[in-house]
Amino acid sequence: MLMSRWFAFNLLAWPLLLLPLSTSATQEETLETCLDEDRDLRLRFAACEAAATDVQAVYTLGRLYETGGESMAKNPHQAASWYGRAAEEGHAQAQFRLGRMYESGNHPDGQDFVRSVKWYSRSAAQGDAKAQLHLALAYAKGEGVQQDQRRAEVWLRRSASGGGPNERYNVGRAFEEGTGAVRRNSTEALMWYIISANDEVEPAKDSRDRLLAMLNSNRVAVAQKLADDWVRAHY
Repeated sequence: MLMSRWFAFNLLAWPLLLLPLSTSATQEETLETCLDEDRDLRLRFAACEAAATDVQAVYTLGRLYETGGESMAKNPHQAASWYGRAAEEGHAQAQFRLGRMYESGNHPDGQDFVRSVKWYSRSAAQGDAKAQLHLALAYAKGEGVQQDQRRAEVWLRRSASGGGPNERYNVGRAFEEGTGAVRRNSTEALMWYIISANDEVEPAKDSRDRLLAMLNSNRVAVAQKLADDWVRAHY
């Protein structure tokens, strides 16, 4: 059970005290306020801190500290702390965000590819498509883990299958560009571009049209069939 004993204020970013929560608010109502992106930022902070026995509230505090806003500055130290608490509780999105902080060097401890892979792996195992994509790229580049073409391609395809249109577009890019250990495969790249273009990803439309003009008719036919088969199986 997570429990917050204190709440750190950035006085430069917070000219006013936090708005008080109603004493009659239930835990469910408090959590709802915490997660409501349309609510006042200060009220959300107060609600998230009050609901910090809930792992989703803990993760949300991490996001609020990482992104900041008009009434407060970003605080990577606090973001990393709250993400860490939620990640240890098994929150997949917190695990991914913690991995991103380590990969990008925004974590207070600095850039650490080994730790980023650790958290990507935990999140990816729970089906987070973004974590799967970043784990694939780590295997492709050999960052924080031994370079491994097979594992890179496995995680790329899992990310594409379990993620949204943008993940599928990014997987297409990885196959077209031959990122790290991933072999260039223009046919598979075209397959993912076709699928994500059908979902109205604008860059995918441009990439699809470019490869349609470059590849011979046999490879285009193969890519189109692969795309059609995938859509039938997943939609």
